[in-house]
Amino acid sequence: MSFKIHIVGLPKIKNIKEKEIDKIFEEANIKCVSKKKIPIDDDYENFEIEFNKKENRNITELINKINSLKFRYHPNIKIDCYEINPVDLSLKFPIPKPKSEIKYLIEYDKLINLEYSKTLGQDELVYTNKSFLEKQRNMFSYFVKKIGKNIFQGKSIMSISLPIFIFDTRSLLEMWVWQNGYCAKYLELAGKTKDPLERIKYTASYAISKFHLCANQQKPFNPILGETFQCKILDSLFYLEQTSHHPPISNYYVIGKNYKAYGYNEPEANGGANSFDIGAKGNTNVLFDDGDVHSINNPGMCIGGTIIGDRTIKFLGELQIVDKKNDLICLIEFNPDDRNFFNKLVTKKETFPDYIKGIITNISKNTKYNKEKNSYEIIDKKKDVLCEIEGEFTSYLNFDGKTLWEFKEDSYPKFYRQDFTLPSDSYFREDLHFLINNQEDIAGAYKNIMEERQRNDRKFRDKYKKK
Repeated sequence: MSFKIHIVGLPKIKNIKEKEIDKIFEEANIKCVSKKKIPIDDDYENFEIEFNKKENRNITELINKINSLKFRYHPNIKIDCYEINPVDLSLKFPIPKPKSEIKYLIEYDKLINLEYSKTLGQDELVYTNKSFLEKQRNMFSYFVKKIGKNIFQGKSIMSISLPIFIFDTRSLLEMWVWQNGYCAKYLELAGKTKDPLERIKYTASYAISKFHLCANQQKPFNPILGETFQCKILDSLFYLEQTSHHPPISNYYVIGKNYKAYGYNEPEANGGANSFDIGAKGNTNVLFDDGDVHSINNPGMCIGGTIIGDRTIKFLGELQIVDKKNDLICLIEFNPDDRNFFNKLVTKKETFPDYIKGIITNISKNTKYNKEKNSYEIIDKKKDVLCEIEGEFTSYLNFDGKTLWEFKEDSYPKFYRQDFTLPSDSYFREDLHFLINNQEDIAGAYKNIMEERQRNDRKFRDKYKKK
């Protein structure tokens, strides 16, 4: 059986010579079938060495030997190994047809009802896909030491490199659009009405509709710095770009007929012994044609049972929508519990874990501002109530008993390409293409190459920034 090894470095800067590669393989006692050098760009080159497994030692032992030897020469060298199929770094993918539909392998909008269960009185939704859970937990047990080390050092767990099989076939930019796609409907409706109270109801319908779309347990790909994604949903145009590598920050801009939405997203993840808390810095701001602005502040999410026990999800805190111009605030609590201390001891909660409840009230009459949390707090939830809100984020949302969003009746809108697609679009990521085609080994190799390249790019930026 034929194998190929790829060594990626910075030959024009580190001056990696072919004879130095020969020396590494000579010491490892590797008999090469063929060897060639593939240019990647002005700074990178890829050495491809093919060898016959029958004539060499165990593949794992072989790679470990190469990795131990390489550090004598160039610590920045990256080695990947996989069967037969090479990483062709000159791959060219066809340019997407303008206005063509963007299709995905999974119906993400249906996962919340297909792969989760909810029980009356419980605080979390329970993940029921046991086969994927077992596969993912094998990875978690392997990485628990790395996670513990990051926590001990005060570092974010976002910096840990993960194996390819736990990844979704979308980048984080695509996932953000998917979760926020309903804005193309509800923010248009909000922009059409001139009644401030009705307008904030439609904005709340969009804001709540995204939470049933956060159910996928597969991790999206972290975008490369400068990576973009653009699409059209109904009459709205979506534009996103990864504007920072560390910390990872993406900016977005959505243009509708009757509104514009903009902001940034900075994911945060912190892990405990058996759970992750996931959140994101950055509010979503919605600008309407008459000058009204809605600022949306989203709650965080907790994923429980990462190592043992039931895998669960729940949202933490509350959703706030602020309209300062019209003195309005919408506050929605996730999984509220109005029982007092004694009743919690003797009675069971009578709502499902996806239950939500809230009000719309006046900022000036019924709130106080918390500087530390950068948010408003309601003084009295039963006073100066302009509208009562209740529902379940997996199925419906009511305002004074009137349903504005309902899962069963509101099919998810389709995605389409715009008239053009930038070369930096997520569509052109090689790792995504191979993962979509079930070629995990090659997708993983590309993922490693892209991550290594991005780390080196950052080193150069830091180096020249100091100058």
